[in-house]
Amino acid sequence: MKLIMSSQAVLQAADTSGKYYNVIYANHISNVTISGGQVKGERYGHSGTSGEWGMGIGIYDSTDICIDGVSISDCWGDGIYLG
Repeated sequence: MKLIMSSQAVLQAADTSGKYYNVIYANHISNVTISGGQVKGERYGHSGTSGEWGMGIGIYDSTDICIDGVSISDCWGDGIYLG
């Protein structure tokens, strides 16, 4: 699978008080490319006070994932999480 975004594309997380989110979520997959565009978290709109798990791209139990030329910013947690 390929997710190819134009350079002007923006994936923006909705404001939340939750402890957990992934703007892009990959779980138990393989052979995926994510490229281009921008991924933005909701750091400045976050209404909660705890947690550190708001990820721009969360990759869990996956293999052969390529992330290329993606701008990631303003996440409540990590920009890219590998777990």
